[in-house]
Amino acid sequence: MLDAPVFIEKQAQLEEALPELEEAMSYSLADAIREGSTVTDQMIGEWEGLDGSVCALSAAALAAKARHFI
Repeated sequence: MLDAPVFIEKQAQLEEALPELEEAMSYSLADAIREGSTVTDQMIGEWEGLDGSVCALSAAALAAKARHFI
């Protein structure tokens, strides 16, 4: 999932838009979902689509990966 071409492209977009890294302790799942959703569309009924749409948890994973937490 995290290695899909669309996901990698969206990760690069998000990395460019991220502010300076905050302390990891102040970063929540909700923050990650909000960040990831800035560069993706909402997916309903699936984990991720080929068009760059993703579910909330995939959006969070995208943001966490863009911040190099995972």
